[in-house]
Amino acid sequence: MDQRILIVVVLGVVALVALALVVLAPTQKDKANKRVASLKMTKAGRRSASTGSTDAQNKERRRKLQDSLEALDDKTKDLKKKKQISLEQSLEQAGLPLGRKEFYIASAIVALGFTVMGLISGQEYWITGLLTVIGGLGLPRWIVGFLTSEKIRV
Repeated sequence: MDQRILIVVVLGVVALVALALVVLAPTQKDKANKRVASLKMTKAGRRSASTGSTDAQNKERRRKLQDSLEALDDKTKDLKKKKQISLEQSLEQAGLPLGRKEFYIASAIVALGFTVMGLISGQEYWITGLLTVIGGLGLPRWIVGFLTSEKIRV
């Protein structure tokens, strides 16, 4: 009996709150009046601010902004090109005494190990294929990146 009373009271409070929101909600006229007032204020502000600048000044400002954006874009492209380092460089930074050929052999061995692990554990073939790709391409490169970042931190 107490639960029913509690449920009725909670539903009554929810209904009253919903009714209050519907009754006290702003009407379309109120919203329209508010928009018109804000537009009048922005037009008045624009008129007083625009007396000092001309179209020629605005065009010059836009052109300078466009030029600076293009220069910034070129600079970021150059930085991205400089950041890309070769596999040998990243192996050297990681402190691994491997060349490109040894790295690829080690990657193939890791991929083979992941494949065997997937087959032994009874996974489906597509999962075993994903394990092979992860073991051959993902894990060795991640390890080199991790070791490089650890060397840089220290």
